[in-house]
Amino acid sequence: MKKKKNSPYLLFDSQFTFLPHVKTLRDKVRILAAQLGRVTRVDWGLKKKVLRVMYRAICIPIVTYCSSIWVHRIYNSHVLRQLLATQRVFLLAMCRACRTTSTPALQVLNGCIPLDLEIIRTAHRYHIRKGRGITIHGLVVPEESPDQGEDMRIYCKMLRMRTLDLDLMNIWQTRWQHSTKGRVTARFFPKVGFFPRMVSQDPPFELTCFLTGHGPFKAKLNKLGISEDENCLCGDCETSEHLLFDCDVYNYERRELIRKIGISNLMTDSFYENVMFNTKMYQAFKDFAKSVLDRRRSILQDSS
Repeated sequence: MKKKKNSPYLLFDSQFTFLPHVKTLRDKVRILAAQLGRVTRVDWGLKKKVLRVMYRAICIPIVTYCSSIWVHRIYNSHVLRQLLATQRVFLLAMCRACRTTSTPALQVLNGCIPLDLEIIRTAHRYHIRKGRGITIHGLVVPEESPDQGEDMRIYCKMLRMRTLDLDLMNIWQTRWQHSTKGRVTARFFPKVGFFPRMVSQDPPFELTCFLTGHGPFKAKLNKLGISEDENCLCGDCETSEHLLFDCDVYNYERRELIRKIGISNLMTDSFYENVMFNTKMYQAFKDFAKSVLDRRRSILQDSS
């Protein structure tokens, strides 16, 4: 068989892994994310709502182009790694979080389904619109019956698409529950998805540090080789949860948080699951995060 040239829109190698195509997509998204980085910083820039629209309207169409052709290759280890790296670049641009935050946590914080599942959804939707029956990575789409009327065909297509979305959300939820990454975030967001009821879709950097456990905490910095020790100002291991629950240095800030939210014990599901959805609790937690990190920075500067 003669070797044919690659299409200008779809690249593949001799083994048809489509890895060159995925790398090209990654480079395109990186260029876009770099351009957004010029107008997006931790303390200022485009709001997350705007970035989310751009992600859905620009990034997803670029990545999922012709996905019905190469979707069967997305779980090749090299392809999947490139796909996750592609999504991670844009997720970091959307979220005011540390760059060490895990990809699963970024996906949940941004309410963005993993990119491999997004590609499966796009490929399935293409076949649903065409009325074809197909099985892709265990998800089955039944073939359209030729005896159905026009109204029934439209209804069945909508029903299949909704069922597909629910199946993909269940897969994402199962992954999140069994993941070893983003466990601090999982306490605040035990369920995955986009939550329009959240008080703010764009929490500030200080609050995101506590939502992810990634920030200027010595235990985390010590793991990364940035800090010589992991000791807090009080002498214990400094993590986000230690500052929130235990550290004596920030007793005043903690008492103010408890007074404002009306919950005496912060180590409860009532606090974790409601703090991002209750206006009073969210504002109090945001003030606590900022005051603690500001005071910590001030103490360290004075002692140096």
